[in-house]
Amino acid sequence: ETSLFVRSVVHFNSFGAGPSGRDQVVFPTLARANHSCSPNCLVDGDAGTLRAVRPISVGEEVTVSYLDDAGLLMDISSRQKELQERYEFRCQCQRCTSVDDTRRFSCHCGGDRLPLDKSRLRCLTCKELMEAAELFEAEEKAAKSLQAARSGDLEEEDEGHELMKCHR
Repeated sequence: ETSLFVRSVVHFNSFGAGPSGRDQVVFPTLARANHSCSPNCLVDGDAGTLRAVRPISVGEEVTVSYLDDAGLLMDISSRQKELQERYEFRCQCQRCTSVDDTRRFSCHCGGDRLPLDKSRLRCLTCKELMEAAELFEAEEKAAKSLQAARSGDLEEEDEGHELMKCHR
């Protein structure tokens, strides 16, 4: 019973450390930070520190991501699935409860175009329709790069190159 408890504590409360984050460490105070798919802090598992990645307002919850960088680039459904499978909860952060920001494309008016169906996008601002074949092809390539980055088969530098392809 004790070993199950210890394994559960490490599984649900540890942070990656060491080369490529393969070691697992537990910092009792840092482990109290909740998850967000738009975190305001990062944990440095090697140093045992928490660093703000953007300004945090008074009274705002301090959050970290339980997902790696590649995981944060996934769509809502994929993030939800991974969090449910690995950590047994359904994320209810603002990013997960609003329009999926991984499928947004810029419009000439400054608004965001979102998929309407498999072949068209509609701008949320000006309502203009756009044929989407080229954009969806680029999205598919980005998804393949994301999958390659998460495979665990790449060195850290190559993983970074694959993640950069997702933003092109």
